[in-house]
Amino acid sequence: MKAFISDGKLFLPTRAGSFQEYKCQFAETKKEEEESRKARNGWKNTSDDFSFGSSSVWGKQSDSGIQTHFYFLNCRTYGNKIYFLITNSTITGLFLYDMETKEEKRLFHKNNFMTFGFDYSPKRNQFVMSVHQDDGAYNLHLLNEYGSFICELTGGDSVDTMPSFDGDSIVYQSAGIGRGAEGYVMAYAPIELISQDLESGQTECLKGDQDSDYLCPQISSSGTVLYIRRPYQDFHDPTPLWKRILKIILVPYYFCKTIYQFMKVIGNINNNKKPEHAVQSCGTKVITIQGHEIDCSKLKKEKDQSYSIVPETWALFDQSEEIQTGVVAFTPIEDGILYTNGSTLYTLKKGTKEKIHKQDLITGIG
Repeated sequence: MKAFISDGKLFLPTRAGSFQEYKCQFAETKKEEEESRKARNGWKNTSDDFSFGSSSVWGKQSDSGIQTHFYFLNCRTYGNKIYFLITNSTITGLFLYDMETKEEKRLFHKNNFMTFGFDYSPKRNQFVMSVHQDDGAYNLHLLNEYGSFICELTGGDSVDTMPSFDGDSIVYQSAGIGRGAEGYVMAYAPIELISQDLESGQTECLKGDQDSDYLCPQISSSGTVLYIRRPYQDFHDPTPLWKRILKIILVPYYFCKTIYQFMKVIGNINNNKKPEHAVQSCGTKVITIQGHEIDCSKLKKEKDQSYSIVPETWALFDQSEEIQTGVVAFTPIEDGILYTNGSTLYTLKKGTKEKIHKQDLITGIG
């Protein structure tokens, strides 16, 4: 069985056939260090008035420290070993967890490092990873077993992401970037599927047209190319004209609401109250998958409380054959496919679909 990511949390398979949340040891250590730091320095901000211990005397400084909210980006399961990427938007790290020995190994962690998908090849003992560049492009890098850089596989003004090994080749999704006169990103071309031979460097376009995006290519157990196809959407704002007019009319309301919230925060600070944080649930959260923004408050649940977080137009294909609609993520398994619609895990073997597990906001399987 494979691991999956739900609402930024990683769930690992158990021997009993269920799933259990995994707490990254590195992230937990960082949280403990930050809590300890705040406990040591908290006395500086405990005074109610202008006194020796007041933050006004010591200088009002940010006590935010490091951001301790870590969330998982991607995962890959190979037997008892799980490779995963985790980030807090400042620190991003690649880790290996052994489910047998319960040991976690940090391969690397970097500051201000952005990535969009990776894969590991046990045969080559190497990683391929999509890495963000300063100009907004994403290029693919080949890494050794310890996560160290070997070479750059792709370059140019494109977004090359979600790579997957295919023997001594890789498959990945790629979209060209359209820029304005000053170099700002103005548009993205439709996403194509590309295959690249790691020995010769030669590339081949596997799928691509002007009307569709082709996403998340992976190789099935029988050697065919699996992928998700969705309609291509232009970069421009698709909001209808009447909604734009309504937003303009409501500007005074939003302005007054902002002032009210600001004064409320100032009042809480003066009264030494902790700021109120909105509790986000599946019904209120807005998430982004493959550049597609999803308002979870608008999701329609079935009688069994299952739902799909993407439209039915997101279809899973095996070569040129459509095999399932409403697919968020998938991974090949022996004699079949494990996929999700965002709320339920299913196996698909020889045309037979079986429900495996229910969980809110499943966005990745690996």
